[in-house]
Amino acid sequence: MNHLFLFISLVFLLLAQNKEAKKDSIVYGWKHNVYSKLGIINTSFDNWQRGGDNALAWRIETYAQFNETQKSYKWQNSGKFVYGKTKLGSQEIRNTSDEIKISSVYTQILGENGSILNPYVSFTFITQFSAGFNYDSIPPKQISNFMDPGYVTEAIGLRYSPGELFSLRMGFSAKQTFTKEFSFTADDKETSEIERNKYEYGLELSSELETDVSDNIQFSSKLQVFSNLEAINQVDVDWDNYFISPLSKYISVNLNMAIFYDRDFSKKRQLKSVFSLGISYTFL
Repeated sequence: MNHLFLFISLVFLLLAQNKEAKKDSIVYGWKHNVYSKLGIINTSFDNWQRGGDNALAWRIETYAQFNETQKSYKWQNSGKFVYGKTKLGSQEIRNTSDEIKISSVYTQILGENGSILNPYVSFTFITQFSAGFNYDSIPPKQISNFMDPGYVTEAIGLRYSPGELFSLRMGFSAKQTFTKEFSFTADDKETSEIERNKYEYGLELSSELETDVSDNIQFSSKLQVFSNLEAINQVDVDWDNYFISPLSKYISVNLNMAIFYDRDFSKKRQLKSVFSLGISYTFL
């Protein structure tokens, strides 16, 4: 798995270097961007002899960026808020998407003319809006809720940024896991007591890439890797990839592919793929 992470980082680096020649000149000051997407699918049947169930699914996504760039520092803040449900036939309404992710990265720029290698500090917060269930159980078993678990990660280290399109961060990190009722992500199985909070210290590797695959397809990717110093071979992975193709001012085609692995949550890696056609609107 370590070889996979190295390969991913090298791919990001090569892509970024190929695109750097097209970047715009740096503009100092604040830059804001807030936009939302709404996707709805409705299928209904009446005396339909070929089979099928009525279905209704919806998903709303909101993304926010508040970034400040100055000659001596760069401060980047982002938020991701996703929620979706589906109703299939006589089944109960089920969650299909539920995510809150907020991050902030402060980078101190070294030298009068800037440097591609600079110190940084970062903060990341992850949780969800509402109750989550394991629908493989009969009846469905609740396994999570808002701030149950909640993840907070702080890091300090060096950031490699050859331009505006790509960056790679490596540093020391502290990760806290907070739970209430569903403590299995924080509980130490080797003790008799139930721990509802967990504190880990380790190493962080994080990379970000934003580029245009073609004239009408945009690609963005965020990879975050955390390795506990007490178990260096056990690595937590959160890798989010987006392809966005605008069809008009308010309509776009989107493909989201995500890989998530946290041994405390599941010993198996988790995959998610969402293809949607929806309405998008930019507020800022």
